[in-house]
Amino acid sequence: MNRRKVVGMGVALLTTLTGCSSRPMSVSSIESTNVSKITFEIVSYVDSDPYQPIPAVPDPARITFNDEMKQIEVIGRMLGGGECHEIYLSDASLNNDSLVLELDEKFIAYPWSGCPGAMTSEIYYIVVEFVDELPESVTVNEKGKSNKSTTETA
Repeated sequence: MNRRKVVGMGVALLTTLTGCSSRPMSVSSIESTNVSKITFEIVSYVDSDPYQPIPAVPDPARITFNDEMKQIEVIGRMLGGGECHEIYLSDASLNNDSLVLELDEKFIAYPWSGCPGAMTSEIYYIVVEFVDELPESVTVNEKGKSNKSTTETA
């Protein structure tokens, strides 16, 4: 097998694996000139030591306003995910001075197929970058099994 073909296959595999961990959302869904970028990521704590505990994640979600970097960071834990479900950022809206982020889950396998990780939770991380000032409040709505809402005011 020639080297170019092997390198090409490696790049394709790396690109595919990278796409699984980070799911950027289109800024056009917000319809605001103040938002420059939204990043949504499922955080995986794969370590060489399988007995290492996963770091504590706040429940409800922790929302942080960073005026200096003009961004809002959200970290939380949502029920679902695993091998049979995918947690994703389904909507983002900026009305007046309030940002609303909606998270949901969808089946990626048949529910009756005996998914071993059907009752898991996953840690998510969202960063919303702004051109100018940050909104006054942020609300994170988790649909699906979690079905909870968190609001933080600057």
